[in-house]
Amino acid sequence: RRSSDLFPSHDRVSKRGSEPVTKRLRWIQASVASTTHFIPVDEVLWFRSDEKYTLVQTPSMQAVIRSSLKDLEQQLDPDAFWMIHRNCLVAVSAIERSERDAFGRIRVKIRGSSQWLDVSRSHAHRFKGMQSGINGGCRKNPSSYGCVWAKLAIYCLMWSCRR
Repeated sequence: RRSSDLFPSHDRVSKRGSEPVTKRLRWIQASVASTTHFIPVDEVLWFRSDEKYTLVQTPSMQAVIRSSLKDLEQQLDPDAFWMIHRNCLVAVSAIERSERDAFGRIRVKIRGSSQWLDVSRSHAHRFKGMQSGINGGCRKNPSSYGCVWAKLAIYCLMWSCRR
């Protein structure tokens, strides 16, 4: 037997072309206190970098792993997980909606949660044309009820900052 049969390489060339076949991550081994959990990747809502550790959020728990987001991004399916900030990798299936706030920043709402995650400007291109928030709707109909309130809120913020 050849050694390549005994120890399969992740860098084999695919049959379709020259791109390497990479084995995608299916389970995350994460810690909660002194317990180790095996979490299916399909259950993960997002990964967030927090100093030396990476937080793993599922619908039922938050756990900790020692992998970096860059390493995770390379091992996860790029169609299933998107980097939305340098410190956050989110499951696309967990995104309920995206919107712009009064300052034009994009954020995403996580399905089944009250959690909102910020999207950095460098990753905002993924959500172009999807925002239903204050700025997106106001461009289409600036006299709508929501836009009037948004403009009033911005004016009040600006007025209070001048004092």
